[in-house]
Amino acid sequence: MNKLHMDQLIDKIYFRKQFLKEQSFESLFNTLRMKDSFTVDHCYNVAFYSSLLGEKLGLCPAELELLKLAALLHDIGKLAIPDHILMKPGRLTDDEFDVIRQHPAIGYQLLKDLPEVKDILPIVRWHHERIDGRGYPDGLKGDEIPLLVRIVSLADAFDAMTSTRVYRSSLHVEEVRKQLITNVNTQFDEQLVTLFLEIIDEQMTMRTLSTGE
Repeated sequence: MNKLHMDQLIDKIYFRKQFLKEQSFESLFNTLRMKDSFTVDHCYNVAFYSSLLGEKLGLCPAELELLKLAALLHDIGKLAIPDHILMKPGRLTDDEFDVIRQHPAIGYQLLKDLPEVKDILPIVRWHHERIDGRGYPDGLKGDEIPLLVRIVSLADAFDAMTSTRVYRSSLHVEEVRKQLITNVNTQFDEQLVTLFLEIIDEQMTMRTLSTGE
């Protein structure tokens, strides 16, 4: 393993360890880890991608910390989703998907009375809203969706598409690129997609340099 690859690995380990200093958050997140380790890994990935995009946008350190924590907790509402639906080895029925769609609002309810969470609540509740207003749970559209929410929504979708699920393989990065472009100004913010595609190119270049491929 060369130095660049090692540095990236160290950065990612540190990234995971710097969160969850608040005991109430840690307890909730550990409960989610026991229920569904796949979702926990997904949340770490979404926080990581969100932070890359936030840095690309030039967010201040306080905004970046808020973004990371909110992204890490964005799926905490899945604690209340029955296991037979959350971990179903196949595609969901319409009724099952309706249950899954409740997790943002559930997450909001789980967190809203905890100390110092006011600023992350919009991300937890609205990370499945869409630019065209066809998202859930509140049907927000366009500029009604805060910037940090739009960042997490994009990172969330990217990780979902690039992860292997029990009912499908991960998509190739070029297919993901096409999906992001296709859904500009319907599901995703155009400026954020443009910047995120630049990040993908940068990460692929770094991988090439570290592996020598």
